Amino acid sequence: MEFEENMQQGKGFKFIIRQNDAWKFWWDTVILLLAVFNSITIPLTLSFDGFSETLSNSMAYNIVNLTSAVFFILDIFLQLNTTFYDSDGEEIFDKRRIRAKYICGLFTIDLLSSIPLELILPGHPLRVLNILKILRIFRLTAIINKMNVDEEAKSYLRIL
Repeated sequence: MEFEENMQQGKGFKFIIRQNDAWKFWWDTVILLLAVFNSITIPLTLSFDGFSETLSNSMAYNIVNLTSAVFFILDIFLQLNTTFYDSDGEEIFDKRRIRAKYICGLFTIDLLSSIPLELILPGHPLRVLNILKILRIFRLTAIINKMNVDEEAKSYLRIL
C-alpha cells in the first residue's frame, strides 16, 4: 500500500529491490552457489597448506575466488536496498528501516566475509576469517522457501 501511494505521489524508490522479485531469487541462488564453493574450498585450504598452495596456483580457482569476492561485495549493496517483511507481513520500503535491519543483522558477517584475505594476505593467520564466508550458506532456507515447488521437494532440498 505504501509502495503504490509513494509511486502515485512521484516519490518513487530509487534502487529498491523487492524481496520476492524473480531477479533477486536468481541473484541469491548465485550467491548461494558461491557460498557452497567456499564451504568446500575454505576448510581445505585452511587445513592443508599443500592444498592451499596448489589451489592458489590454479587460474580457475583464482578467477572463481575473485568473482565470488566481487559478488559478495555487490551483495552487500543489494542487501542494503532490498525490502523485507515486518512481523505484520507488510513489505517495508523505507530505506532507513531496511538499512538498520541489515546493519543490525548480517552486515558485519557479510562485510568481513567479503574481504578477499587470501588474495591480500596470502599465508597470513588472519585468513582464518575466510570461514565467515561459509555462514552465507544459511540463506539456503530462504531461497528454498521462495521456490515454486511442493513442500515435499522443498524438504528434500533442505536435507540435501
